[in-house]
Amino acid sequence: MPTPKSVSKITKDHGKVVVSYESAVDKCSYYLFELTRAALRDVGKFVAKTFKAKYYAAFRRQSGNVGRNTKYKVYSGKDTQYPRVELSTVDDGFYGLFQEIGTKHQPRMGFLRDSVENNVDTIREIQSKYLSAIDDGDASVENLINESEYEGAAE
Repeated sequence: MPTPKSVSKITKDHGKVVVSYESAVDKCSYYLFELTRAALRDVGKFVAKTFKAKYYAAFRRQSGNVGRNTKYKVYSGKDTQYPRVELSTVDDGFYGLFQEIGTKHQPRMGFLRDSVENNVDTIREIQSKYLSAIDDGDASVENLINESEYEGAAE
């Protein structure tokens, strides 16, 4: 989807000059949406990396695939009002759920929750870098925006 245009038009109507102006609200909301998506992508990458480090600090690398199969995805489809990020373990990371929330035989370890709760300041800093880029002008904003879907792993 290309950047919405805000246009001012000058026309002549029976000898009078008429200036009509179309609002740039669509363009502003587009930039906010896309910058929010970009910020969420970096937050997902950071939390996945932090989770992986915490997980492998508690378990040996040979004991399962939870850390290796940690993925994040930013959801921002056509009908999405606000983008969101989802972090999950896929494929062989099935037992990571039981280690995260606990069972009657497995104590709660909460690596993912701790990765987010202990790094709220860093997450805010990541997001503020993107949203403060609005003040820098259009050139810096255009460089931060990539309209493709974001999906990645903790690499």
